[in-house]
Amino acid sequence: MNAATFDTIGERLTKALITGDFDLYQQVMGLPITIEPRGGDAYTLTDTQGLHEDFRLYHQSISARRITDIYRKVESIEKVGGNRFDVTCLMHILAGIQRVVEPFHSTMGLSETPEGWRFCHIYGPLRHIQWTLGEIDL
Repeated sequence: MNAATFDTIGERLTKALITGDFDLYQQVMGLPITIEPRGGDAYTLTDTQGLHEDFRLYHQSISARRITDIYRKVESIEKVGGNRFDVTCLMHILAGIQRVVEPFHSTMGLSETPEGWRFCHIYGPLRHIQWTLGEIDL
């Protein structure tokens, strides 16, 4: 895993979320995937139905805020196991040229599978994860 590979996967994730393309989303998300908010309770998605519901809520939140881009600036890449890497990024969520929120840090675990790289763990701010679930407005 290197920054260029992560950027490619991150761009695919962004495109899926902004356009509402669940098939593309499935191509970059591994199951099971654990979502772990700092200061909150982690949850794990284990099947396509749960992944689709999580995606639907995230896309709905993005659409409501008119998000046009999610930029992830890679700050570090750490190998944590055989085919598993943690990538820490500074996240920028944009509506046009305006930031929707102040940049924040997120760490994303990725595993290399026979089908390609897949996100398998997301560790981020509680407020961001609550927002993606439609629990709060930013």
